[in-house]
Amino acid sequence: MRTNLIDHDFDGRLAQLQELVEGARSLSEALAWWTGGGALTIHVLGSRKHVLSAREYVDLRGHRHTTGHERTGMLSSARGGRTLALTRALIIPDRIPRSVRLECGIPHPDNPEVAYATRVPLGVALATTCGPRFRRAEQTVRSIVFHEDETGEPMSLQCTATLLLDDEPIGLVTERLTRLVVEEFAPPGSVADYLRDQDGASDVRPHWWSVESLARRWNTATRGRKAG
Repeated sequence: MRTNLIDHDFDGRLAQLQELVEGARSLSEALAWWTGGGALTIHVLGSRKHVLSAREYVDLRGHRHTTGHERTGMLSSARGGRTLALTRALIIPDRIPRSVRLECGIPHPDNPEVAYATRVPLGVALATTCGPRFRRAEQTVRSIVFHEDETGEPMSLQCTATLLLDDEPIGLVTERLTRLVVEEFAPPGSVADYLRDQDGASDVRPHWWSVESLARRWNTATRGRKAG
């Protein structure tokens, strides 16, 4: 557990974390900086068919689509495997390339394919296959400190965004940060300085999730496991 909590006020740290999440170009890199624990690990926990709610239908411009495919997962710290964020992605299968569907084990609802569930993160597969054609948009961040997940895990912040491919909505994503991120960790420096340094590091601001860096890390880790 970190001991350099200069600001012991929970609300103060929560406000700092929200500022970080809203301004960071990569959630995973921002959380790694906040926790001081190195690169985070992505886990895909499950997937299933999902009937779109009225709100989801509108947000995704559903047209004739009434169902999608839901994937759940989490981000964990490199040290100790502590759960830092729970993730959910809702995708419309026929709006993504067939190669991505097969890589992630997402079946096509209207034209069933032989698909086997995999643990490949959806964002990684889309970034690797589609490059800059794939991006996140319409991000919102809000406090959910009075909420718990299905297992009773207390939460802190919720981030939502729309996934776009060639500027067409293909999915919705939600990341819910656990309360542990605020209770047990504190920023090692100024959040404003961190965000300013990130802005100065590149003239072109990457996607908020920095899916390119996640793809590189995932591919490197996969090659390492195969080599072992």
